[in-house]
Amino acid sequence: MKNYFILIILFAYSCTMSPKNKFQNLASNEKLSYTNFLHPQLSNQFNIKVHVEKNQEHIQNMSLGIYDKKSNALLDSFIINTDNTYRNDLFYFQNTQSFCTNYNVNKENREYNTGDIIVADFNFDNKDDIAVRQFRSTDSNVNYHFYIQQNDHTFCYNSFLSESMSLFPSKIDKQTKTLTTEYKTNQKKTTQKNYRHSSANGWLLLQE
Repeated sequence: MKNYFILIILFAYSCTMSPKNKFQNLASNEKLSYTNFLHPQLSNQFNIKVHVEKNQEHIQNMSLGIYDKKSNALLDSFIINTDNTYRNDLFYFQNTQSFCTNYNVNKENREYNTGDIIVADFNFDNKDDIAVRQFRSTDSNVNYHFYIQQNDHTFCYNSFLSESMSLFPSKIDKQTKTLTTEYKTNQKKTTQKNYRHSSANGWLLLQE
């Protein structure tokens, strides 16, 4: 059995509002087209709608809305912030996956790209959470922003998962409440990191 010691303790409950803004009209004077993409298959608790604003050549703004499954009431929303050079390769966030409904879970992942929008329970509280793909780093790893569902069904941007872990976990272990990530170094080696969650201490970054 592997033995772990605690390398660092960071808390998972600090909300940072800077990457999460309510729906707003960010359009300039140029003529934009508007398209909505509904994703009802990702959660049994809510529906996700992606709102895209684009001109003739480029995507200008993208918003993600979370809607109640029964009443269709808007529960929460935020602007999707991505690198400008990356936006036009997103295919309108139609590359989706859910570990809560098992939607697309058996699809082949290419180069650590699990999907553009992924629903899973990252803090093991039986509430569906959301991960949104951001950009590919210089070492070819794909980074994500993580939004944790709160008791009032709004979503909190999780700075630790988004900025410290940043990669989508290759393994989500509900029994041990552990997330495992794999990332490639510049030497093309694959390295694993393990993150364990507890309700008392938040996230623990573990090392063998």
